[in-house]
Amino acid sequence: MKHKKLKIITSIAVIALISIPIFLRNEKQSLEVVDVSNNMGIKTSLAYINSEDVIYIRCRFKTAGVRCNSVGKHGISVVASRMLFDKIHGLSRLETSEKLADLGVCAFARSADGEDFCFDFYVTKDTIADALKFLSYAFSDTNFSSSYLEHIKKIYPNILDVETSSPHDLLLSRLWSMLYSNSTYGMNDTGSSQSISSLSIRDIQAFVRNMLRRDNLEILFVGKISRSEINDYVQILFAGLPETTEQKKFHPETLKADLSPEIESVISRPSLRDVVCVATGVRIDELSDLEYAALNVIADCIFNARIGDFSQGLHEINIVHNGYYEIICGDMSNMLFISVCLDKKDLENYRKYLYEKFAEYSQTLNLEALGKVKDYFIKISRNGFKSLQDLDKKIEEASRPYDEITEEIFEKVVKKLFDPSRLRTVIIGDVSSSDAANVDRPEKVL
Repeated sequence: MKHKKLKIITSIAVIALISIPIFLRNEKQSLEVVDVSNNMGIKTSLAYINSEDVIYIRCRFKTAGVRCNSVGKHGISVVASRMLFDKIHGLSRLETSEKLADLGVCAFARSADGEDFCFDFYVTKDTIADALKFLSYAFSDTNFSSSYLEHIKKIYPNILDVETSSPHDLLLSRLWSMLYSNSTYGMNDTGSSQSISSLSIRDIQAFVRNMLRRDNLEILFVGKISRSEINDYVQILFAGLPETTEQKKFHPETLKADLSPEIESVISRPSLRDVVCVATGVRIDELSDLEYAALNVIADCIFNARIGDFSQGLHEINIVHNGYYEIICGDMSNMLFISVCLDKKDLENYRKYLYEKFAEYSQTLNLEALGKVKDYFIKISRNGFKSLQDLDKKIEEASRPYDEITEEIFEKVVKKLFDPSRLRTVIIGDVSSSDAANVDRPEKVL
């Protein structure tokens, strides 16, 4: 009975924290994320808020995600994330889950399908030391079971099915492969069958030892917590983590400059009879913080579904559509992803419009419109944040130097964003490759 009551109290505490508005002490100031030193030399930050009894912790091992795996070990990151956290300190999966709940850990999540290897969670303040001690065993007890590794191997990689997978997943997967040809960036983000099937316990142990280190780890604490407490908690959680070892370099195949020679691709899905979805991706490598801030402003100014020029132009030529954009960012490369669903009969007009507008944007800079969006980003970056639900986005917004963007920076990023050589498009629906080839792309773009 006590066990059940504790889990209920923990859940209520966390739900209350996530749901109620949380403001900084001075709402007019920017959200302040400060560096906190610790005895282990791990890069650690704090966003101090009056969060009562719950602390949020996010840990990120840089360049340890699947996109930074070698081809021969592609997928080891996602397999290791399961091996580390599914069964901790000799407990079964169910026992591990129940133990975390008993220790006040809520919403534990892990991700290794991008550039980085991450995990994050909420924990109640009165149980945090014991919870972190339990989680620390994940990094010190690496005597993994061979039978469980074989079980995990059967789960990965996740294979998309043309008829049952979501159009979004199919489009995005195809774009990755086109924009990052011959690189692990463009491969399945859960690995490849051949590489995963060959993984051994020694491989997993070597990955944990070599890639989950103090020198590539970044930790963020959010809540009502002191610097001295953070120092203690970091030492508890990562007591068994190796000190700085020889820096692991990116494998040559991790990120090559190659893009697919195929400019457009079609995924035939007969079940989508009257509607087609068109996704366009632009690859942009190595942006500075200032350039990334400019990219956010430009993309929102042009592709915002409600007020952006791109969507407004579609309304003007009577193309009914449902669309959105997303920037998928990383340290090594970024992708602008634009997705539009529309009536099949409008496909040719849409494609013509798409390429004409990209050509126009590469030559024309609407500084007045960009200035308004820039001012909006500056404003929201200084308004703190209302809840932990938009934590990561708000911290990102607050850290970008929007007020330093100049016309020259806008021009520089526009050239990268609308570089025709880095533009690829995928269409899904009841169409064939010949159907999608009926519209000539303007020479200015392609």
